[in-house]
Order: sequence, then C-alpha cells, then structure tokens
Amino acid sequence: MARQQIATKRQCTLLPNLFIILLIVTVSGGTVEQCPKETECICQSLRMVNPTVIVRCQQELVEEFPTMRQKVVAFYAFQTRATALSLRSFRNATNLGMISVVDNPISSIEDGVLSSLPNLVFLVLANIKLKGTSDLNGLRALTELTLSDNLLRNFTTSSLLDLPQLDVLELDGNFITTFRFSHDKLRVLNLSRNNLQDFHEESFKNLRMLDILDLSRNSIVHLRNIASQSLHSLFLAYNQIVDIDGTMWQELPVLKSIDLSNNRIRDLSNVSGLPFLKNLNASGNLIESFDSIHPSATLVNLNLSHNRMKNLSKMPDFPLLESLCMAKNAIEYFDGNALQNSPLLSFLSLEGNRLAEFGALSNNPRLVSLYLQNNMIDDIEEGAFTRSASLEDIDVGSNKLSDLQEFKNMPSLVYLNASGNMIMEISGQSLQGCTKLSILDLSENLLEEFPNFPVVYWPFQLYLDSNPIRVFDWNKLRNLYSLRRLSLNGTRITYIPPNSHFFPTTHISIKNYNASVTIADNALTALISLRELSVPNVAEVSPRIFRSAHNLKRLELRSGELSEITTEWQFVSLDYFDLSQNRIHGIDIDGRSMTRLKSMILTDNLITNVSFVNYLPNLRELYLRHNRIWHIPKDAFTSCSALTVLDLSYNMIEEVIIGTFDYLRALGELYVSYNMLTDFSLAFDTNTDSSHEFKSINGVHLEGNRISKIDSMTFQSCGYSLRRINLAHNPLRLINETTFLRSFGLRTLDLSHTDLQSLTAGLFRNVGYKSDLVVSLNNVTCLKDMDIISLTYPKRKVIKRLELRNNNLTRIPSFNNSIVVELDVSHNNLSDDYYRDLSGTEDLKFLDVSVNNIEELDRDFIQTFPRLKHLNVSSNKLQQAQHNLFDSLHNLETIDLTNNKLDGIVLKTTENLKANVRINLTGNPILCDCSLVKYRAHLKQSQQLSGHDVPEGDVTCQYPPRLSGEYVTDVPLEQFQCKPEVNPSKAVVFGVVGDPIRLECPLRDRNGITVTWENVTEIHSDKHIRVSTDGRLMIEQMTTEDSGNYQCNATNQEGSEILIVQLHVGLNPIVNDTTSSDVISRLAMTVTESLSSYIQFSPETFEGPSDLPGDHPEARQETVNDESIPRLPRRSQAVSMELSMLCVMLNAMVVITL
Repeated sequence: MARQQIATKRQCTLLPNLFIILLIVTVSGGTVEQCPKETECICQSLRMVNPTVIVRCQQELVEEFPTMRQKVVAFYAFQTRATALSLRSFRNATNLGMISVVDNPISSIEDGVLSSLPNLVFLVLANIKLKGTSDLNGLRALTELTLSDNLLRNFTTSSLLDLPQLDVLELDGNFITTFRFSHDKLRVLNLSRNNLQDFHEESFKNLRMLDILDLSRNSIVHLRNIASQSLHSLFLAYNQIVDIDGTMWQELPVLKSIDLSNNRIRDLSNVSGLPFLKNLNASGNLIESFDSIHPSATLVNLNLSHNRMKNLSKMPDFPLLESLCMAKNAIEYFDGNALQNSPLLSFLSLEGNRLAEFGALSNNPRLVSLYLQNNMIDDIEEGAFTRSASLEDIDVGSNKLSDLQEFKNMPSLVYLNASGNMIMEISGQSLQGCTKLSILDLSENLLEEFPNFPVVYWPFQLYLDSNPIRVFDWNKLRNLYSLRRLSLNGTRITYIPPNSHFFPTTHISIKNYNASVTIADNALTALISLRELSVPNVAEVSPRIFRSAHNLKRLELRSGELSEITTEWQFVSLDYFDLSQNRIHGIDIDGRSMTRLKSMILTDNLITNVSFVNYLPNLRELYLRHNRIWHIPKDAFTSCSALTVLDLSYNMIEEVIIGTFDYLRALGELYVSYNMLTDFSLAFDTNTDSSHEFKSINGVHLEGNRISKIDSMTFQSCGYSLRRINLAHNPLRLINETTFLRSFGLRTLDLSHTDLQSLTAGLFRNVGYKSDLVVSLNNVTCLKDMDIISLTYPKRKVIKRLELRNNNLTRIPSFNNSIVVELDVSHNNLSDDYYRDLSGTEDLKFLDVSVNNIEELDRDFIQTFPRLKHLNVSSNKLQQAQHNLFDSLHNLETIDLTNNKLDGIVLKTTENLKANVRINLTGNPILCDCSLVKYRAHLKQSQQLSGHDVPEGDVTCQYPPRLSGEYVTDVPLEQFQCKPEVNPSKAVVFGVVGDPIRLECPLRDRNGITVTWENVTEIHSDKHIRVSTDGRLMIEQMTTEDSGNYQCNATNQEGSEILIVQLHVGLNPIVNDTTSSDVISRLAMTVTESLSSYIQFSPETFEGPSDLPGDHPEARQETVNDESIPRLPRRSQAVSMELSMLCVMLNAMVVITL
C-alpha cells in the first residue's frame, strides 16, 4: 500500500513533464508519413498547431534508424537490430524531447549525438548492453534518465556530468557493485536488481533532494551507511539482510516509508528513532515476536505477514496505526486487548495462522475489515465485535465454526464469508440486526437444508454452493426480500418445485454433479426479474417454464437430457443460450423464437442439419463442434450477416460447396477442423473485387482433415485481415507458390504433420510483411534431415517463432535470409555435430533443444546468441557443461537443464549472471561437492528474489550417499567437500636457523579436513616441535637438522590423502651486517610476492572448486610472529610448480650471498 502511494505521488509529480509526451502519443487525427523504406520505421505526423512527428521503429528488420527532421518530437525503438545511435540520424532533430531505445543491440553512441539535442527531456536506454555513461554528459534539459538492464558496474559522480535538471534516474537490472553519486536535484533513484552488497558512507549523502530510493533485489546482508537528509521512501525488499545498523536512521531524519520485506531479519530492535515513519513492511522475514519492535507515535501501516510470530497477546503502542497485517505467521493466541492502544485501526488481517479461538476486540471502533480465514477457529468469544460497530467486511472462511451466533447486531456489516466451516444450521438469533448485509457466503459447509433466515432485506447475494442440500424450499427464502443472486452449485438438489411468491432474483445457478435436475412448470412464474439461469444436468423440460421469463438474457441448460428445440421455445430477450452436451438431434424454430439471440452453444449433440441458423438474424457466435453434420447447404447462412465465429469442427463434413460462406462478410474465425474435407479451394468467394472480400476474417482452422492440395485462390478473398491459418495434420503434399500472395497480415501459419514435398522459394514472399510471423513445421516430410531452411523471398523476414519439432533433424539448420527470434528444435535427433552454420539465429531470444541426444553444450554454440533470454536443454544426455558457459549471456532469464546426466554445474563467477536467473538442475544425478558452492549460492539468491516455491528449489543431491535426497539449498555450506588435494605452492618451505615457523599441510582447501602428522609421538618428544590446535606443525627455533620431509595425513568425509612438506633451513644471517642482510631478505620477499601476484589464475588449466569459506591458500608458510602474511588466489598446478622453482632458486641465491 505504501509503495503504491509513493508510485502515485511520483506519477503526479512527473505529470507536468509527461503531459506533453502523452498528448503527442494519444492525439488523434494523425497521418503516417513516408519514412525511408530501408528502415521499416513508421513516421506519424500529428495535426497540432505546430505540425510534429513521432518516429517508431519496432521491427527486427530495422538495422539503421532513419534520418529525422527538425519537427520530430519523440523517437521510439523497440527490439530492432540497429547497433548504433548515429549522428546522421539525430543531427537535425533539434526539437526532439523524448528518446526511448529498449531491447536493441546498441553497441556504440557516436560522439555528439545526444549533446546536439538541446530539448531532450526523457531518455530511455534500456537493455542495450551499455557499459559506460560518458556519452550522456551535458544533457542540460534532461529530467528523466532510464538505463535499466545494461552492463553498468560502477557508478560515481563522474559517470554523469552536467545534468543539472535530472529528476529521475533508473539504474535497475545492471551489475553495479559500487555506487557513490552527487546531485543537487535528483529525487528518484532506482538501483534494484543489481549486485550491491555494501555502501560507502558518502554513497547517497550528497543527493540533497532524494525522495525515493529503491535498493530491492540486491545482495545486501548488513544494512548500513545509507544517509540522506531528504529521503522519504526506502525500498530494500528481496535482499539478504540479516542485521541493521541502528545509527543509520539518524542520517534519515524525514523517512516515512520502509520496505524490508523478504529478507532474513530476526528482530526490528534497530528500527527506531524515526519521527515521521508511517509505513513499515517487514513481511517475509524471521521475526518471532513484538518484543523487538519499538513503539511509534506516527506509524500508520504495519505489515508483518509471512514471519514466525506465535502469539499476539501484547503489542507496542501505535496510536495512529490504521492497517495491521499479520497473515501467514504461526499465531496460536490472540488477545483483543493487544490492540487497545491502536484506536484508529481499520484493517486487520490474521489469515493463515493457527488460531483456535478469537477474543473480543476491546478498543477498535473504526475497524472496517477483518480477515481470519484459513485458521482453526472453532469459537468466537461472545461480544467479540460489540465495540467494533464499523465492521463492514469479515472473512472467517476455512475454519471450524459450527454457527454464526456472534454475528448479530452489526449494522455496518456488508460482506460475510463463512465458507469452508462446519455449520449445520443457522439459528434464529444469528445475523439479526445486520441490516446492510449484501453478500453472504455459506459455501462448503454441512447445511442439509435452506437456513431459516430472519425477516430482513438482505442479502443481495447468497452462496450455498457445495452443501449437502437436497430440497429446494422456496418458503425459506421468503424473508429475503432483496435477494438478487442465488448460487447452489455442487448441491444435491434434483427438483425445483413450483413457486408463487415474488422474488426480485435476477441470477440463479443450480448444479448437481451426480444427478439430473427437474424443473417444475411453474417454478419460474413469479421470477419476473430473472436475467440469468444456469441449471446444468437438467432433465427434459417443458418450454412453458420460460413463458414468463421475459427479461431472461442468459440461459445455460448444458449436460442435460434435452432432445429437441421446437417453436414452443419462445424467448423475447435471450442473448446467450448454452445447450451443449445434451442429446439434441433437431432444432425446429421460426422467425419469432429467438430473434435477439447472439451466442448459441450446441457442442456435443446429435445435430445433422444447420438450416435453423437462418432464423437467428442477430447471431454473432455459433458453436456446432462434435455433432453429426455431414452436409452444409449453400443457402445455410444467407441471413447470418452478423455472424463472427462459426465452429463446425469434429463433424463429418466432406465438402464445402462454392459460395457457402459468401454471406458471412463479418466472419472473424472459421473452424472446420477434424472433418473429412478433401478440398477447400473454393470455399471462399474467388471474386477478389473489394466489395466481395472477407475483410473481417482473422483465422481459418482446417487441421485434421484430408486436404492434399491448397489452390492458389483459396485465401485470395481474405486479404490483409487474415491472421491465422492452421493446416496441420493433413496429407498436404502441395501448396501453390501464390497461395499466400495477398496474406500480408498473416501472423501464424501451422503446417505441422503434413506430407509437403517442398517449400517453394516464393511461398512466404508476402507472408507476415507487416507483422512478426509464427511458423510451425513440426513433423513435415520435406524437412527431414535438412541443413538449410529458406522462408524468405526476396528479402529478409522476421520469424517471431519457428517450430521444427519431430523432424529427425541431426543438426540445427541455418535459415538463410531469415531473422528467427524464437526457435524450437526439440524432439529431434541432435547429437554430436548438432550445429554448424547458424545464420539467421543471431537474434534468438528463445531456444528449445530439449528431448534430443546432446551430450555437451559448447561455449561457442551458446555465445552465438548474445540476446538469448530462455534456454531449454532439458531431457538430453548432458554429462558436463563447460566452465563459465553462460557468463557472456547478460540477458538470460531461464536455463532449463532438467533430466540430464549432469553431476553439477561449475560457475566460476555469478557476477555476469543476473541474480534472478533461473538455473534448473532437477532430475540430474547431482554431486554435492565443493564445485557446487557457486551454484548453491546463486540458487539461494534466486529463491530469495523469486520466492521459496520456485521449481529450482527442488534440486536434490544424489551423491555422496550421506547427502542423498537432501535439497541443495538445505545442505550446510561446510558439507560441500571434495577429497583432499595437494597445493604444490605449499609443498616446499624455506626457513632460517633460529627463527620459528608453522608448517601447514599443503592443501588447496582446509574446509572440513582433519590433519594429522606422521610420527606424532616422536615429534612431541622433541620440546621445540609440537602440533598446534589448528593442525599446524610448530617449530620454535629451527636448526639445520630440522631440514627434511614432513608427512601429513589429510582426511575428510570424501577420503584421505598423504602429503609431504619439504623444509629447507639455511644459516643464520651475520649479526653485525644487519642492514645488508635485511635488504637482501626484503628484496627476496618483494620479488617473490611480485612474481606471485603477477601470475594470474587461468580457468582453462584449473577445474577445481572456488570460493569456499576460508579458501585462501597462503603464499608461503606462516612464521609465528608474522602478522601480515601475503595470500595468493588459487592457481593451476603447472603455474604453482614454476613458482616453487623460482622460489627455490631465489632463496638459494640469498643463502649463498649471506
């Protein structure tokens, strides 16, 4: 609620600036100017006092933006292929006020392009792979800047210079780790969905006018160093916050709203000292009680839902509190006195807790809404609502209440939901005095008959669904003078008796799932206001029942036993008639029966003749699927000029006579699927004169017939309006090259499961000319084992989605001059050599190669698709994935690797992957060892951002056996172990006679490893050698006799390893020449450290674990009194051995010199 208010405030604040742009976009009477043809853009000229132009580029075919003239005021580019903002395009557009470039592969912005636009007010550069902001300096009129979903990493004051009017800065969805910015007028700053973990004390302090700061969906663990004297709203949702620095709030003196939802906070004791705080959202945390929450004299809205609170017996003083949400906790006890110090409370939610009873509210006269559903309440204290006379909405659904006795004398009550309880009857005292009750829901209770309602003018809506009611008793409804809607679905009523009492009821719904329902002849006589009647499973009824239903608009009699409709069925006002799933074999009506009928549902009947349709002149929709129609007369639809949807699917129609659909000029969707048609060539009028065109037709569905050929004239009369053609599941062998010649607007074409022998070069020449095309070519004969598929002629075309399933393809084909955005090649035979020439797929955003035989994902293959968002490689035979396979795909959102043979996935770093990327490894034999640590961290962060019920959370360990069946995210970090491995850089150690030293077992990682030294008893017998508590071998004063090999045994849960440390002890330096010896020693140390830091880790030469806790191999063995030991990153074995040899040579030189 708080966030919504803030968003509204922000919109209102920006309204003066947005008004001009909105006026330009929405003004009517515009004309389309001629943009340069090669750009495929639209230039819209607007009729205003001063003529202006808006330029829109929204097609994948756009590779270069047009040259814009001075009168252009707004420019939009969405999902084009343009790679640059060039000076040529913008140099003359000096009146340009808005630029929006979203989801384009922009790699460069020419110098001077933006600075030459003095009137630019709004600039959006989102998802364009922007790495720097130097080209944005000097935009002095700019007020709103959006740089969302780019590749920005560090952001400082120098990132944006000379933008004095900047008011809103959107930086969400980047990879920012460091932020420190200064500005005098910035009010709104959005840094959500970045990689922020901590802040400098000056990060926000110099944003003097900052009003709204959004830091949600980052990786913040310790909340501190947020300082801004003007900040009103702070959003920190979906981070990993564990603790809060209480002194931080002193630097936020006017803060009004805080969102801390979905973190790991256990107490709010450090959220205090905020004199203006109104809104606090701490839902989705680990808070267990109110003890850690300080009283607040200003708090208005408090949300503590989805925490771990167990009781509500006392609460701090919140005198101005209006809304309290405690849903989805573990509250077992509620004391009404706990809220006595919040007299202004109007909203209280305790749903989804463990309450067994509900105490009386003591001092909440303004309470309007109370939600108690999904608890275990079986008792409500007497007088619980006496002091809450303003209650309007009460929800006690899904509890264990047996009566409603406490709901009485509530003059303001409007809505009461008591569904899902154990109510067997309504006593006479219940609900008395509830004079305004409008909606009463008693569904899913144990009522066996209609309740005895008191004499009242309520409710307007009564729901008795899913009760074991057997008898429909009109007499027990006589006191409900205002009843408008009655719902009895899921009851056991089989008979609706006659009725002579007047009811103002307009809607009645009665559905018995187990038996048919019979309606008496006089059942509806007195219901003169009835507008909707739904009685599924109805038995044979007499049309006399409806004679008095003059206002009936909607009638549903589906799933019954009706056999025919005759002229006796007279409806004056009926609009909608559902007779599906009956036994109707004939319809004999005249011109007076249903003249106003607009929709008629006759599916799943026994109808053979459609001649009745001509007596329904206003019919808009007719559904006749699953009948027994075998012939359609030519004059069947002569009076149906208003028909827009005609469904004749699943019948036995063998042919369509020429001119059958000539009179259906308003037809929008035609379904003739799964019939016995062998030819459809002349179904539409072949006269292509404009007066005879089907200008409204959107879809023609012919799948599942016996059509073997499509004539060139089949769709000629449909023209530009035709959007969808489905010819799947036909023995189609030939499509004429000119069949789709006039189908400029075609967007979906399905030719799956056909016997096409070829795809002619000109077949798709005009298809999708002005729209993105979806083509389905699944299981097509001519595509078996093809390497190249040509869908364009004579120029490039955008294929929005291409489906090539079940074609036995062994290689992903190339697509010549096409631009494919979504590609589905699942259910084929892709294996080793599954790609070669991938032309036409560079702009892929969705790739599905699931259910194939791929054994390895190649990095070169994946990096061919820099704009990829969704990758599905499930149900293959993947056994390994190369390191850092996805690091360059900055737009990735989902990676599906389910049901393969992967034992894990090694991520060197997740810095290049967005935090909310879904990597799903379920159904793999996961080995939970040290190499999976990065994936585990990423998975936990993804769960934190997306919720705990995401499918990726089901990834379980299969190996080692001790962790089998455990969820990856639930396994403690120290349990992710690998077998002990030697670190060669620690295997050779040098010391000086007389100095102390600590020898460490030369391991790459000490996490969870127990170290023992060989011949421990002998070592302990020597007083100057001992083993420390942390497993290191300590020698107090080295002698030359201490030189030699020392053996250690490293053991953890994955195995053991024997390792050797070589100690070389040299002579003691000359005492009198301390200066020279110190210089030489320091020189040796400096050279060694320099060499060590210079040699960098190479991912190609090392495949071991990374970033384990405490995993920082030391540069050399520690000496006892050394406090600053240089530490090196992990390196490969080859590099380590070279470094060891250098160290040996260098130390030998030092000894010789000494």
